[in-house]
Amino acid sequence: MNDETMGVPVRYAIGNHDYVNWGEYGEALFESIYGPVMYSFEVGRIHYIVTPIVHGDVKAKYTEGNVAAYVRNDLRQVSPDKKVILFNHDYCQNDETGFVLSDGLTETDLKEHNLLAWVFGHWHYNYLNEIGGIFNITTSKPDGGGIDASPAAVRSVVIVGGRLTASHCHYNDFQGARPNGGYKWSVSLGGNILYSAPAWKDGIVYAGTSDDGWPKDCGVTAVHGETGRVLWKYKTRNSVKSDIRMAGDTIIA
Repeated sequence: MNDETMGVPVRYAIGNHDYVNWGEYGEALFESIYGPVMYSFEVGRIHYIVTPIVHGDVKAKYTEGNVAAYVRNDLRQVSPDKKVILFNHDYCQNDETGFVLSDGLTETDLKEHNLLAWVFGHWHYNYLNEIGGIFNITTSKPDGGGIDASPAAVRSVVIVGGRLTASHCHYNDFQGARPNGGYKWSVSLGGNILYSAPAWKDGIVYAGTSDDGWPKDCGVTAVHGETGRVLWKYKTRNSVKSDIRMAGDTIIA
């Protein structure tokens, strides 16, 4: 994947398996092929910072302190009207809500520097969560999917005027999926049913849906079994990726 094959500018971030025994340090091979592991660039009103994960299969040259110092110095050059998006293979120094970097002496609170999103990949599943106006974003592999049964996907993010207005997971497994004949009715529940088998009780179908985009449209929906009419929909914070179960009058998803 590069500018020529994708038709758009492509940027690279080092992952833990990219640290290999080659050259004088773990990042050397990656840097020789793709360039530096710490750099920044701007597109429109967004300042993007790419940083290394600093741990991997082979001992890293750069430390968390190096990353914190680089980001702190980089942010000094950024206009205060710019939003910041940071890329790292892992989430923020073992704290997915704090967004604080430290070099051991000085802390940099990214929430005070217009951080819009922290984009990472190490978790191997589809997940987007908003915390106080800042987004945590990660996506499963484009082939094979994620470790929690997240389907294979590529994510696109829409930014308008310095705001994240939408995100879409482009699933490999659901393109053009349509029911075959022999059904009484069909109804769209918004998200994908994924691997969540519906439950049936007293003539009502209960189905869980998955949506890892933004704004999210996932939850549990009750559908009239004879007519297909949607009786109600309960929106969940995150996708439903397991079967629905009934326990008395309680629905478990």
